[in-house]
Amino acid sequence: GPRDYELWLRTDLYTSKHTQWFYFRVSNTEPGQAYRFTLVNFYKVRQLDRGGAAASVMRCFLETAAPKAMGSGWETSQSLYSLARCSQGLSERSGQAAVSSASLYNEGLRPLMYSCRAAKLRGAGWRRCGSGIKYFKSNQRYTAANGSEKFYYSLTWQTRFEFPDDTVYFAHCYPYTYSDLLDYLQSLQADPVVSGFCKQRVLCRSLAGNAVHLLTIGTPEEPPKGGAKPQQQQSRKPVILVTSRVHPGESNASWMMKGFLDHLTGQHPDACLLRDCFTFKVVPMINPDGVIVGNYRCSLAGRDLNRNYRSPLRDSFPAVCAIVDLVSRLQARGVRVALYCDLHGHSRRQNVFMYGCAPDKSLPVSERLSERVFPAMMSRNAPDKFEQDSCKFRMQKSKEGTGRIVMYRLGVRCAYTMEATFCGSTLGGLAGFHFTCRHLEQMGAHLCDSMLDYFDPSGAKRDRILSELERRLRVQILINLQRSGLAAGLSDPEQLDLANLPDIVAADGSAADDPEEVGDSSDDGGSDSSVSDGLPAHFEFMRKAGGPAGGRGVGASGRRKKRRSRKELAAAAGAVAQRRVSKATASSAAPAAKRPIFCDHCGSAVRNPGCCMLHYNCFCVNRMLASNKSFFLLVRA
Repeated sequence: GPRDYELWLRTDLYTSKHTQWFYFRVSNTEPGQAYRFTLVNFYKVRQLDRGGAAASVMRCFLETAAPKAMGSGWETSQSLYSLARCSQGLSERSGQAAVSSASLYNEGLRPLMYSCRAAKLRGAGWRRCGSGIKYFKSNQRYTAANGSEKFYYSLTWQTRFEFPDDTVYFAHCYPYTYSDLLDYLQSLQADPVVSGFCKQRVLCRSLAGNAVHLLTIGTPEEPPKGGAKPQQQQSRKPVILVTSRVHPGESNASWMMKGFLDHLTGQHPDACLLRDCFTFKVVPMINPDGVIVGNYRCSLAGRDLNRNYRSPLRDSFPAVCAIVDLVSRLQARGVRVALYCDLHGHSRRQNVFMYGCAPDKSLPVSERLSERVFPAMMSRNAPDKFEQDSCKFRMQKSKEGTGRIVMYRLGVRCAYTMEATFCGSTLGGLAGFHFTCRHLEQMGAHLCDSMLDYFDPSGAKRDRILSELERRLRVQILINLQRSGLAAGLSDPEQLDLANLPDIVAADGSAADDPEEVGDSSDDGGSDSSVSDGLPAHFEFMRKAGGPAGGRGVGASGRRKKRRSRKELAAAAGAVAQRRVSKATASSAAPAAKRPIFCDHCGSAVRNPGCCMLHYNCFCVNRMLASNKSFFLLVRA
């Protein structure tokens, strides 16, 4: 019809997948008319856990940052729309049984809408919208990575506008931009009380030169006798590290981070006690480049930063490498990192939950269950939002590069990823309701409360929870043994020997082949996003280009070059960087004549070389830039 619109979504920059986030605007509206929007090219993802919810894979081109007016009336909008009950039931999904569990949009999730006229007239903010919401199999096809033909999936909904000639925004989740973060950090710095115990500095610069901020929060300690340098005054207190927004499309993580910082920098007695006992290191936005360009999962390197905490390519992944260096420096000074928590969003499950790291099952039961205590405390502090049964504690091989596992390998025993759904709650009084910004901010405050409970010197709460967790573990193991036919003669969970479990049972009590363990975040693009995509995009470009003046994989002589493995490419890149350092050291001792530097792709001379990673400095790069394709190249001397 004349008011039906089909939208094709683009992937993250320099990738062919990762299409979760969408955020677009509509102008020149007519009131009272039914408009239908269909986002066409989604990818079906695999089935999932007991609730049957799977990822709704989508994003849309981010035109510009939303106007400042979008912030006006935000609190008012929460009171108006904060408890909009999910109205899309199974009754609306006739004929869609084959894909009824392929998207949270088929489980009640509704898009968000923001009207500029409504915000100006009555201070309204974001609200849930849409009727006739369906996620269904399209008749359009695409070619998968293995060469097979697969069908796209589409999301459609209908809505009516209230005002004529209005500008309306639609989004997958409540937006939280890099500009919002800068404004928030400026407000903290402008507060004379908060600035006394909250220090800000730039941890590093992103690939595009944007600041990755680090906040140090804690009551300054009295310097020891004999005096001490200012930067050493807080070195005796344990450190808690909290990070967020490594995946730019998970804006709900930023709202949890805001609630965490609001509570921690407030004047509540619990917040003061936390600041007295700990030094907090907070990185509120790890991936500002991805947030700015509207990516869902990747940085400008075209790769998932949360799979590259172990990467030696510091120039390609500066933020995650700087975080690992921060922890290493603290430990080298004898400072204990007591807890690490990385905040995320999740598009396949409801509620809020955690992923942790389980010790080996040969350890005593109390040590094996110690990682579960903190999530259990979160469940008690937020019973209507946090689901303990959804927490998982596997350390899968495909997740070895995540922040959670890397920190655990560095000796941080309490290392977690906290995931908040894009939809809502199935627990308590919030069951059937969407999460709002206020709910997400409350989860940040509950995180502070749980830290106080967990590190309580008396240990009474911890001991009670450990006893309960052991009982639950025995019951779960017995259920899994009965399902596997290995529980002959066993009926009492207390009869189990937890030190000698069969291989069919994992260390956390779940079945070793439990399908619920697949993936620790949203899978998208028709592939497993839990697996690293390999080298950064600019290295892949160089590998395909095949050297100066060559075609794709073809040398100057016309013969096809032998393709090198990723390890060989990484080793070669490291050797090039080492040679440059050696040359720089030699040139500083004995100045030599300037030599021209040439581009490895087109062979032309490069202007203003500053380091091995250059931006738009030669003819071929400028030509790509003119066609709206930006990338980075290695150059050679």
